Amino acid sequence: MKDLNSPYSKTLYFVAIALGACGVFYLFYYFVLPALSEIFSFLLPIIAPFIIGGIIAALMEPVVKYLEVRFHMKRGLAAFLTLVTLLALLIAVIAFSISWVTVEVVKLSRELPTYFETVMDYIRDLITQLKLYYSEFDIGPRLLEGISQSFSTLVTGLTDFTTRATNLIVGTATFLPNIFLILIISLVAAYFFSRDKQVIGSIVARILPSSVYEVTHAMGEDMGKAIFGYIRAQCLLVLITAIQTVVGLFLLGIDYAITMGIVVGILDILPIVGSGFVYVPWMLFEFFRGNIPLGIGLGVVYGTILVVRQILEPKVVADNLGIHPLATLIAIYIGYKVMGILGLVVGPILLVVIKAASRANLFSRWI
Repeated sequence: MKDLNSPYSKTLYFVAIALGACGVFYLFYYFVLPALSEIFSFLLPIIAPFIIGGIIAALMEPVVKYLEVRFHMKRGLAAFLTLVTLLALLIAVIAFSISWVTVEVVKLSRELPTYFETVMDYIRDLITQLKLYYSEFDIGPRLLEGISQSFSTLVTGLTDFTTRATNLIVGTATFLPNIFLILIISLVAAYFFSRDKQVIGSIVARILPSSVYEVTHAMGEDMGKAIFGYIRAQCLLVLITAIQTVVGLFLLGIDYAITMGIVVGILDILPIVGSGFVYVPWMLFEFFRGNIPLGIGLGVVYGTILVVRQILEPKVVADNLGIHPLATLIAIYIGYKVMGILGLVVGPILLVVIKAASRANLFSRWI
């Protein structure tokens, strides 16, 4: 029998480990992951209100603790007051936003057809000019045919987009009662999660083995803080982008600055696309119609947003995750290279999971 400590045996051992890991990954990716996806898609609508309630309770926790310690309130009363105050502030913000945005949207809706018709006129003039140049510069008929086809595709795409947007609005309106029901259940669940936090924790501690509970509790605390920190960081970055947009558009004399600030801020959540989804077409439109100063101004605002976000994102995300900015930057880059756009979000979250597992000594238990 060969010595297990020989270099040959060690090599075989590591090769076997690597092949086993590849096999496990293959089975997980092609068999387990699709099954989990199906189960998750079935369970998500059922458990969504309670997930939302748990998130709200976690966000309320610092305020509830403060009221308990500072004013010696019972936890149930502190949770109730925090939830009511949070709900009142949310309703006030939504009401103010809707009233302000409605005015700007009405004004914008009156101007959009004019903008759309202007763009169409420019494209028609361009095609006409190209047809005139055809006889002088011998531009191939295929090029003209391709341009005409692109124009038709553009018009069809815009029409399809309008139809889809209308259907989405109608679908959202019909789904509102369900959304309202989910919101009510989520708020009630948040109250009970917050009020009975210790009771729920003790029940989980009794159900799970002590070793599993210790690891789960340690990882849960670290991951909870980090994930909420990541959400807080993204909200802060979105808020900064929205404020930059509002200030920039006000300085440029745009009437609907607040509406566009909200739209750009929401779109800024999307990786890669982000605020460019609004600014790039808008700049091109202003250049096409000859409003060069406004096009340049929009370019300056967009460039400022990009620079500020690129500078702040690694730092803000790292501070909220409790991870070094370089490690965060590496996680973002590796996540993007491996998983594409989704990896920009998944990369830092996986880094948080690894850090939490390390702090809970989970790797030392396996190795």
